[in-house]
Amino acid sequence: MRHETVLAGLVLLILAACDKPPVAGQAGVTDSVETGPGMAPGGLPRSASGQVRGTPWRLEDLDKTGIIDRSRITLLLGEDGRAVGMAGCNRYTTGYLLDGKTLTIDPRIASTRMACAADSLMYQEQRFFELLPLMHKAEIDETGALILGGKDGASMKFYRDEDAGRAP
Repeated sequence: MRHETVLAGLVLLILAACDKPPVAGQAGVTDSVETGPGMAPGGLPRSASGQVRGTPWRLEDLDKTGIIDRSRITLLLGEDGRAVGMAGCNRYTTGYLLDGKTLTIDPRIASTRMACAADSLMYQEQRFFELLPLMHKAEIDETGALILGGKDGASMKFYRDEDAGRAP
């Protein structure tokens, strides 16, 4: 039992370390707010892979059903090929590849195992984990949102997470 507790603690520490917010000036982190040709609102380049990495994103729509009010699902695609975030109740991490607009997410998602306060939040988290590996396309739309799309028509819509790095 003691070994399992120690192991669970180590996993939590590793996941927490992976989910630190990016710092302006690091590779892939843009703090520009310029607009112009080839730029989306908010200063994001319209080509997908350059600004998607290193930018903290917050989910606003899960497969055209919205999300539960005040729930928090985030995504950060790191320069190291790791995707990390909060899935509503639990932190998660997995591998990914992004080549232009083509996205491949490793279906082997590691997450903490905390129970959600409500069954609806648990269901939403499970749905997020089911859909995430099915996403195969990443692009920035005209509003600056990150749109992930799957071959079967499933989708996720994220906006830049302005609260990333702030204390709750």
